[in-house]
Amino acid sequence: MQSTIFKQKSNYWRVFALCFFTAVLLFAPHCIVDAVAGGGYFHYAGDFNDQQINFYQYANAFVKNGGSFSWATDLGSGFVNSYSFYLLGSPFFWLSMVVPARLMPWAMVPLLCLKMAVAGGGGYLWARRWVRDETWSMLAGCLYAFSGFSIYNIFFNHFLDVVALFPYMLAALDDAVIDDKKGAFPFWVALNLVDNYFFFAGQAVFLIIYFFCMAAGRRYELGLRKFVRLAWETALGCACGCVLLLPAGLSLLQNPRTIDPFSGYEYLFYGKSQQYGAIFYSTLLMPDAPYFKDLFQEGILKHTSLTAYLPLVGVAGGLAFCRARERHPFTYVLKVCVACAFVPVLNSAFYALNSSYYARWYYMPILVLCGATCYLLSRPALAEQRLPRALRLPYYTLKVQELLLTLSRMDPPEEKQPTQYLSQQVELIRAIHDQLMDRPDQRVTIETLAKAYHLNTSTLKTVFKAVYGQPIAAHMKHHRMQEAARLLRETDRSVGDIAQQVGYENQSKFSKVFRETFQILPTEYRRQQRG
Repeated sequence: MQSTIFKQKSNYWRVFALCFFTAVLLFAPHCIVDAVAGGGYFHYAGDFNDQQINFYQYANAFVKNGGSFSWATDLGSGFVNSYSFYLLGSPFFWLSMVVPARLMPWAMVPLLCLKMAVAGGGGYLWARRWVRDETWSMLAGCLYAFSGFSIYNIFFNHFLDVVALFPYMLAALDDAVIDDKKGAFPFWVALNLVDNYFFFAGQAVFLIIYFFCMAAGRRYELGLRKFVRLAWETALGCACGCVLLLPAGLSLLQNPRTIDPFSGYEYLFYGKSQQYGAIFYSTLLMPDAPYFKDLFQEGILKHTSLTAYLPLVGVAGGLAFCRARERHPFTYVLKVCVACAFVPVLNSAFYALNSSYYARWYYMPILVLCGATCYLLSRPALAEQRLPRALRLPYYTLKVQELLLTLSRMDPPEEKQPTQYLSQQVELIRAIHDQLMDRPDQRVTIETLAKAYHLNTSTLKTVFKAVYGQPIAAHMKHHRMQEAARLLRETDRSVGDIAQQVGYENQSKFSKVFRETFQILPTEYRRQQRG
């Protein structure tokens, strides 16, 4: 197991380095141009120039000099109240304290590169559980780090702090529920809350959606004890994060400025019809350049792109995934997020029930989109489930011929056919099958599966064999060996690592089963496949 953990850590740092140096290549030309033009350091647009650089420089000096009240902010304001939203709770800001205040304008680009590296690494850590294939998990992290949302919102700067830290909290939630790991989730809850309390409000809503979708898709299974512990860890993390939330909240309560609340039909429909077009636009196209006019003049489109930094990657992959895996939790999450985007009162849940349109929570479904896209790309056979209309006839003709050929070589089975069972039973069996296929490293007993899905063991075994043509054990053995063969062909992992990933703690036992299946040892199989 230690070797597997080491492999995962090394891949994390590979993604980290890849995203960091990609960001360097992205920013370097602009830094060179700005230096030649006489600016000396990177300029982007709007708030990045007018606020973000100045905030970092001023806060750096202010913290080092000490004090609690700033006369340089507004007409005078408490330092914690004013800067807790922008940077005071950010670990990236505190890391920048090693840099002298006068050099902070030159440190902004290294910090941006670091944020994208952290975001990519976090995206990978979350995706590896669900995508399973390491290469595609790494790609999911990279797509997340360089999404349209991230690229566009460079000029807000502190938005990228939120993007960078969020995947770690989501991965920690999966670890807490699925693997029963303790301690990490409250830490990441506290860190995300301290980093930016305003964005955390939307993150809390998304975590609730994610939790119930995972439970509905039977990926989360909680007894009362585990649920109580998870609630306690959530409360503990929030309590720790109140070190900045409490003073900032007390300050906000004294602010006389308010936003008009919802009224009438505005709960369900946007007041401007252009809003619906803007949502589709931000979903399918790249974000517009900051401060340039676009098709939607009200500014309702800005800062909302869902695409990865290759047009349509995120959304196209997500749509294909939802069609292929209709009952997967990711599909549920994405459908709920679509509803939240189009219904004002639901959208406002991410914005403290504010009535104005808000789309700066899109980075969270973007992470799921990237995971879903890479999950689908890692399993091209899933595309067979949803074919274009023009290809259906030839495809199904071939399948019928294949079926007839197979049946001609078989004796008529005595077992019941799937159609003879209740459709609910068949759907439960398909859900069990998906769970087993997604986690070949897990050894789950038939009794445990039957209990989790409220079936008796006899029904489970009988219906599974009727649907998939094999007993559960034989079916899983075949799947594990096919997955092991693929890993031997496509990766450089050791045989021991591969054995553990497909559910064999004993390498010698794995080699024996592999030889029984393919009539060749794993090492020889790899050597032959690679010529």
